[in-house]
Amino acid sequence: GLGTSSILSAAVLAAATRAAALTYSAEALVHGVLSVEQSMAVGGGWQDQAGGLFPAFKAISSPKGLPLHVSVAPLTLSPEALTKIEAHLCVVFT
Repeated sequence: GLGTSSILSAAVLAAATRAAALTYSAEALVHGVLSVEQSMAVGGGWQDQAGGLFPAFKAISSPKGLPLHVSVAPLTLSPEALTKIEAHLCVVFT
């Protein structure tokens, strides 16, 4: 899938946290969504919410084992590479 359940869970969790006047980091939301999806047994991926919570191009990784520790590293693209990607990118709304 496209990680829709993970991104929706992240949005709901972020809204609930803000409504309760609590502070959080994107990293905390990644792990919070993971907990929510595991408790609901929806089979969400460990990386889906990180793709939606962190901006731009990124590398997402996690070493084997539990508890899960998700790492997100931004990727820097040259202007030439970005131009090539933009020239070949197609967004389709379904």
